[in-house]
Amino acid sequence: MKRIVAVVAVLAFVLAACAEDPGTVDSPRRIEIDAAEMAFDPDSIDITPGETVEFVITNSGALTHELVVTNQEEIDEHLEAGHEEEAHEGEAPLEVEIEPGETKSLVVTFDETDHMARFACLIEGHYEAGMHGDFSFQE
Repeated sequence: MKRIVAVVAVLAFVLAACAEDPGTVDSPRRIEIDAAEMAFDPDSIDITPGETVEFVITNSGALTHELVVTNQEEIDEHLEAGHEEEAHEGEAPLEVEIEPGETKSLVVTFDETDHMARFACLIEGHYEAGMHGDFSFQE
């Protein structure tokens, strides 16, 4: 019985040591994202409110993609505007375009969870094909 308790205690210590601390402006948490045809991997990311994250996005596909950190209201407005470039350009400064084979970074500080709850590729047809994901805000 003592051996089981000792093993459980060691596992709890190891798991606690492996838990990621929230990123800061000086030391952002790094999250790698693969952008392929027509999906992001991962497509769901846990975020701690107030943390800073460096997204490192690699386009492993054959098409140009973008990663836009925004909210559903902005996405809906973009789609209603028929994917016109001006529909989201300048409105979402938290975006990066990635050509096939490229890797780029985007640093985001999540101050207000209700304003940046989604990420998406808003190139025509990509969002509709499933190229989007969600942030899950953890306290």
